[in-house]
Amino acid sequence: MAAQHPINVLHLAQIWVLESRFWGRSTRFWAFLLVLACGALTPAPLLAQAARLRELDPVMGVNPSGRIGACDVVTFSGDGRQLYAVGDDKRLHTWAVQDGRLRYDAPLFWNTFREMRGSIYALAVSPNGDRAAVAGYGRLTSDVSVIALTGPDRGQIVAGLSAATHAQYCHSETQFVDQAVWSLAWDRTGKTLAIGHGDGSVWKWDVGPTVMRVAGRVSEGATPTSRVVWTGFTADGQVRFIRADGGMRQGAGAKALWEFPNAPVNGVAQSSDGQWLVARPATQTREAGSSVYVSRLDGSQQRSISYPTTQFPDAVAIDPSGTRLAVGLRATNQAGRKFYQWTSGTVVLYDLTARLPRALGEVKFDLAVDALAFSPDGRHLAVAGGADHETQLLAINGNQLRRLGPAQTGVGRGIWQLQVAADGTRFAYRTAPSILPGSPNARGDGPWQGFDLSTRQPLRSVPEMGKPIEEWKGWAVRFDKDSEYVWSIVSPDKEFVYPIELDPLQDREPTCFTFLPMPAPSNKVRIAVGHLWGFSVFEAGPGERPRRIHRCSGHQGQVTSIVPAANGKLIFTASRDETVAIWNLEPWKYQAELGADFTVQAGDLVVGQVDPGSPAWEAGLVPGDRVRDLAVDGRSAKRDDWLDELAAPVPGKELAFKNIRRGMNTSPGVRTNLYQRPQWKFFPTADGEWVLYRYQDYVYDCSANGDAYIGWLEGGKTAGNSPRFHPADAFRKHFHKPAEVSALLRNNAKNPTVRFTPDVVPPRILAAAKKTAAEVALTFSAEPREKSVLPGRFVPLEKVEVWLGDGENLDQLLKEYTPAAGSEEKVFSPDPLLIPTEILRAGRNRIVVVAYADGIRSERAVEIVHTLDVPRPRTLRGLTVGINDYPLGGKWKRLTACVPDALAMEKSLVALNDGKFFNEVKMAEPLLNEKATPDAILKAIDKMAAEAQPDDWLVVFLSGHGHGEIKDKAVVPGTWYYVGFNEDTDGPNAVPATAIFDRLKQAKGRKMVFIDACHSGAADREANVDGPRDLRRDGKGPIVLTAAMPDQFAWEDVVEVAGQKTQRGLFSVGLGEGLTTHKQDADRDGDGVLTIGELYVYTRDRVNVLNRNAPQTVQMAPNPVWGVPVQSVRTLKTTGPTTPK
Repeated sequence: MAAQHPINVLHLAQIWVLESRFWGRSTRFWAFLLVLACGALTPAPLLAQAARLRELDPVMGVNPSGRIGACDVVTFSGDGRQLYAVGDDKRLHTWAVQDGRLRYDAPLFWNTFREMRGSIYALAVSPNGDRAAVAGYGRLTSDVSVIALTGPDRGQIVAGLSAATHAQYCHSETQFVDQAVWSLAWDRTGKTLAIGHGDGSVWKWDVGPTVMRVAGRVSEGATPTSRVVWTGFTADGQVRFIRADGGMRQGAGAKALWEFPNAPVNGVAQSSDGQWLVARPATQTREAGSSVYVSRLDGSQQRSISYPTTQFPDAVAIDPSGTRLAVGLRATNQAGRKFYQWTSGTVVLYDLTARLPRALGEVKFDLAVDALAFSPDGRHLAVAGGADHETQLLAINGNQLRRLGPAQTGVGRGIWQLQVAADGTRFAYRTAPSILPGSPNARGDGPWQGFDLSTRQPLRSVPEMGKPIEEWKGWAVRFDKDSEYVWSIVSPDKEFVYPIELDPLQDREPTCFTFLPMPAPSNKVRIAVGHLWGFSVFEAGPGERPRRIHRCSGHQGQVTSIVPAANGKLIFTASRDETVAIWNLEPWKYQAELGADFTVQAGDLVVGQVDPGSPAWEAGLVPGDRVRDLAVDGRSAKRDDWLDELAAPVPGKELAFKNIRRGMNTSPGVRTNLYQRPQWKFFPTADGEWVLYRYQDYVYDCSANGDAYIGWLEGGKTAGNSPRFHPADAFRKHFHKPAEVSALLRNNAKNPTVRFTPDVVPPRILAAAKKTAAEVALTFSAEPREKSVLPGRFVPLEKVEVWLGDGENLDQLLKEYTPAAGSEEKVFSPDPLLIPTEILRAGRNRIVVVAYADGIRSERAVEIVHTLDVPRPRTLRGLTVGINDYPLGGKWKRLTACVPDALAMEKSLVALNDGKFFNEVKMAEPLLNEKATPDAILKAIDKMAAEAQPDDWLVVFLSGHGHGEIKDKAVVPGTWYYVGFNEDTDGPNAVPATAIFDRLKQAKGRKMVFIDACHSGAADREANVDGPRDLRRDGKGPIVLTAAMPDQFAWEDVVEVAGQKTQRGLFSVGLGEGLTTHKQDADRDGDGVLTIGELYVYTRDRVNVLNRNAPQTVQMAPNPVWGVPVQSVRTLKTTGPTTPK
């Protein structure tokens, strides 16, 4: 008979919890409670927390222009013009709501750390919309930060509440996980906040120095009903609150004024007028299902909607009138469904005016819905959720719900499945989830995309590669039929069945697995199990229960796929956080897991050597530290046992090194849970960009625009100090190291070599703008960083620029300053720059101050909205250039398609004169063949630039030969030029892209450059780590579409245009079709507006279809620009994709 080893209490406790959501967030808090109830969590002293979150500790991460984690709250501003969302991705996302469309703005940040620290569970926007309060599982657990949403301080933290700064806040110097903040509310004046904790305590804060406790914690240990799910204020300023037990209360120890009958409740939503509440349940029973309850604020007019056990309400919202209810439903307990298979979602709209609520309409979603919110006017519903963390607007027309515009996603996609070459040099991934995967290791669907680490290029074709090892020498995995939390490994003879014990708090449920190769003749087995944040490796054998030997953390979401390589020394993981991580499991030199060795001298524990990159290094231990006390898993260790404890530390059990003496200084100490970190992270975008970076020393390689999507968040000291986000592309000189990346990959180097030090912190900029009818007065200062080795001396500023643009692009240089050579003045603060309002564009303007020091760039933006009493005309000013007949006898081959392409593009641009986006189109005379001399081209651009007005568009189209300095079969970026006409075949004929840029950057209005020429992608590529870009230096300049990459040709071929076969440039054909005959197909979301981003996608895809030659990849910068419209599409499509691909 098989020896059935007992399941521990944690696993038993999990069985009653509602089916856990790999796809969402519904059971997260209940996992917290179970861990607390089972005694698995040890409280950490506040001083130890503060020590661990010491000073400057930035981590490079992804900044993908959209959500990448589960959403806890989505809400509109009071005027309905802004939408906000928060959740597990630790930032405040913001969208402008315009004409039923969402336009993503830059995210706003609070202070975060690794793993769950920084997850935001509560959001409240002030009554006048100028500030947002955010809180959750903070950098210190119960932190609250108030962020400015408007004005010159937008994005800055203007107030903070923390146990580190407010002595009366929380209950002691101990910060329990159940003191995470789950609810926030402003009073009607916007001067006071109500704050609800997981332990049942409620607080009232004046957004200043004073905070008072309204209600105490329910008990010393959290209970399933203690969490405060809603807070609010009465008309006279008294705080009311609802705990998970469903009771409305006011004051400490008070009995419930009234109750929701569906307790325990997991969340309460309030209508925007504050008069209605709706409660969603936390659990369902297998017999009776679950219910949603609606009530007036005073507990009257309660009504309910019940659901069977096959549906569960994950999200709710109620409209301002209290007459309509929206519920996000998830399919549950479906017959035959495996826990790793698809769980779809549905948003249902209900009419509450009838005696019994009546369903009006519904919209289906691919995955469960995270959060819902009605707009203040009740005409729109915001939905957050989905496979790629979408944010979607729904229009409410009478009794109907319909999607309104495209769903908003970031530039990346969730990564659902991996394959890896045996030697770890190549891997492939899938970015679509499978509807019915056959196992938890096969969650992906759709085409495979591949990447070669040795060349750092995408694979043109993807071969079969290594997959997860689902069985090892007869050992296998068994899934519990009742709980997806319970997995076991089973010996070949079925004699031993061992549960794999994860931590439901830190890890949540297991998600995928692979066995790891073990050398013969070992009879032991190792298995790597994916979970939240990363994966864990367990070792077991006959008669030996699994013990965790590695705990690896470095993702910001659940791991979806895990594959070994290099005989198990490397692990590749994929995640819904849209990244692939590469891990090295080889042991550290000085101690396999901790990475440090120790001796005992004169009663002190003395640190010997420390492995860079190890948990000891990350914690901050340095050789020579003398430790006076050691705690293991929350308990002080006996001095005689110190060396034994450190010789074999257990991953996941905290080591606290206390009272450290370093030289003449002492510190409270440092801690580590022995988390191993990835060596590399890989982030691909949906449009072919990518970046590969080292997790701990930050060197990276990337595609043309890949480093625009990563950066560092430098935390403030407390909840009231603003963090600073540093984009990686501002640090290219220091961290973009392709050669070093090659060497590190080739040598499989584990130890990091560099850190983000004070010497690479960018200049600090302050800026403010004051607008009058005649001008904008811009006041700013730029403060260079202090040299760490020479206190009081500063790295001199190289230059300071002021740029003008709109929400998605900066293209007009207003002013350039060059501080005195060698100057080390602490602050560069020139006289205010007076900007005439006559050069501002109608609507939203961004004025950005850019400062450079030692190759590092820093930026600070201010926004100005310019309104006009009388609208100005908007003119498209265009120039097309094409050369077929290069002089005979020269080096340049004659072409066939360039002149027809230039003439066709002229017609396409003239056709944009539809009176909607452009009032007039003014085309310069086309420069064809012998007329297209370098001098003539630049003079024509000068003339356009001189005539341009602020709301105009300047469009330049070039078709012909392109060239530059060739290296490794590609044109070196920074050297590309268009080959103009010169009768003297030995004379100058180059029109450098930099010359075009220098002219366009001075002009008013928006600019676009289309280039149909070989190697034209080099016109927007980085020349070298110190050099400029040709047309978009440091990401500023015209919007650029190019026909090919730096190592590619731009092909012309015989194609069918308007029913006739003709020789044309493939890029020009695709671009022209997208602007004219196929503009409805190019309008991918079918909203009647063609944007530059949609035009790029159509052109790229069309070239791929037409091309019969060597590869030709259309490029765009910035990539992509979704929100910039170029024309209307009169006939709206009724169906189509909801997200750009």
